[in-house]
Amino acid sequence: MRQLEKFFNSPKVYNVIQCLQAFSGGKAVFKKIQDYIDVRPGDTGLDVGCGTGKYTRIFKSTDYTGIDTSDEYLNYARTRYPFGKFINMDAVKLAFPDRSFRFVYSATTYHHLSDDEAERTAREMKRVCQNDGAVYIIDNVFPRKINFIGYLLFKLDRGSYQRNFSEMERLLSREWFKVADAKLK
Repeated sequence: MRQLEKFFNSPKVYNVIQCLQAFSGGKAVFKKIQDYIDVRPGDTGLDVGCGTGKYTRIFKSTDYTGIDTSDEYLNYARTRYPFGKFINMDAVKLAFPDRSFRFVYSATTYHHLSDDEAERTAREMKRVCQNDGAVYIIDNVFPRKINFIGYLLFKLDRGSYQRNFSEMERLLSREWFKVADAKLK
């Protein structure tokens, strides 16, 4: 079992799974990030739970920082995206001063966080975001209807805290977040 876990934790295997999931919404996540985050050259941005850095290229013109708790994923990201800063850091206690970033976002990370960790992370993301900035949280939620292949791809993800839309909305509303959009197109 440990070998299987090690296999699925490999950055290359992770990226292959992400490519497979692209057929069931992954490309839409990329587009949603581009559409929502008004990236300006020189902006400061924080990617919470950056993993292998799969969305990093969107922010090439910014002062980009990605955090994650996996050294293996961070090393992979460093080799692929040398313009970014990648730091091993826990999202529930960000080691940045208040209002350090114009935008703070997290994509496909919250289903790896318990409710307590998710609330604390949201609070920290707000704390390090500038007053004129914005915080974005994009995550997988169990859809009301799902086909068999979509279900299998969803289950390939190792997140232990997969929520449905109502649970995610309720969780984030505790930290005064409002859902801007609930669909990927």
